[in-house]
Amino acid sequence: MIEEGNIDLFEKYQHDDLTSDEKKAFEARLVYDSEFKESYEKYLRVGQGISEHYRLELKNKLKDFDTQLSEKKKISYWKLTGAIAVVFILGITITRLFSANNYETIVTNHWKKEIGLPVKMSTKGKYDDAMNAFKMEEWSTCIKELQPLQTDTANYYLGLSYYEIKEYQKAIATFEQIPTNSNYIQNAQFRLGLLYLLSNQSKDIEKATNLFQQLSNQTDHPEIVQSVKIILEKIK
Repeated sequence: MIEEGNIDLFEKYQHDDLTSDEKKAFEARLVYDSEFKESYEKYLRVGQGISEHYRLELKNKLKDFDTQLSEKKKISYWKLTGAIAVVFILGITITRLFSANNYETIVTNHWKKEIGLPVKMSTKGKYDDAMNAFKMEEWSTCIKELQPLQTDTANYYLGLSYYEIKEYQKAIATFEQIPTNSNYIQNAQFRLGLLYLLSNQSKDIEKATNLFQQLSNQTDHPEIVQSVKIILEKIK
């Protein structure tokens, strides 16, 4: 055990609270008094042990605090990342929805109704049954009648019929079959451009833009030229 009186003395020495003479006397006693020296060394070991204990405890507390802080940062990071992702996805969704609705409106406003070919009264023509169905908006019957004919005329009205039943990919494939020397090519390409817009895919929007730019130079179809100029302004 360390004597209580010595503890006070040791603490004063450690804190440099002794006078100059007291300090000299203390250090001299360490030399000639072995028990006093042993007691002081024990005091130092105890003090060091206490210091180590609290230093370790403080270190552990700081480590725990750092871990908690890191976890909070991670949580905050993931919350922030999640929030950014939600905003990003929402922004893309809203943009796509807005674009899709905008393109659909363009197509609806510029997709002109065809009246169909005249039906002969005297003799029956090869398009008569299909045109009767077309004028009655019996699209399934019209498609059935047109499919075997394999002509530019049949393909043009077949594409129109597919559009009416919202079979847009079939309509695109059908209009794409019409050759460039066909009398229907300008109308077919105009409608093809509108159908590309409906897909709302960047590659198809680019196709539509290219088609409309080509059609804007076709002076023999003034109505188409006027429409494509309006459309090009809206899809820029």
